[in-house]
Amino acid sequence: MTIQQENQHKGFKEAKKIALNINKGEYRRARFNGFVTNYCGYKDSNGRMWVLGDTDKDIQNPDALIDGRPAREVFGDFTVMANNQKS
Repeated sequence: MTIQQENQHKGFKEAKKIALNINKGEYRRARFNGFVTNYCGYKDSNGRMWVLGDTDKDIQNPDALIDGRPAREVFGDFTVMANNQKS
């Protein structure tokens, strides 16, 4: 894993923590080691939790677009990642 990939992974994890702990309808930018990341944690009005990336390079094959930003739905103990493998 490259340093950039590792930093993306850490930023995503921080945003996921935010999404799990904020109130419905809120979002907050993730920080890691004092630096702002390319990710936000978001909880929609229905209680579904999301990590939003700034660009399609931050979250590839998103589950949704929220306010034009790619988003991956997250859950308490796991995250469903896109499966790009072809059989």
